[in-house]
Amino acid sequence: VSNSEMRQGEGGVYGIYFDHDGNVMDYKMLLSGTTRNCSGGTTPWGTFVSCEEYGNGQCWQVDPDPLSKHHPKPEKTKLGGDGGNFEAVACDDRNLEQPI
Repeated sequence: VSNSEMRQGEGGVYGIYFDHDGNVMDYKMLLSGTTRNCSGGTTPWGTFVSCEEYGNGQCWQVDPDPLSKHHPKPEKTKLGGDGGNFEAVACDDRNLEQPI
């Protein structure tokens, strides 16, 4: 997963897909219409949270697995609340009931 740190709704998240030999097989957009996606982090359940780094930014959960029912629909997380300037997210999988 790769963030795109573009301004004014031109940012997003892309997925890079490899075969078993390490060859790139596909590259596609997973999230679009966001602003300054600076960083993010992986979750214990295999998704990626992308963080917008600007005043009204949000944190978005994307599922890079094309077979997942959540793959085509990124979700705004509760982490972003009413908006803010978010750099990254980290998950601690020692307590799966409270990973973030």
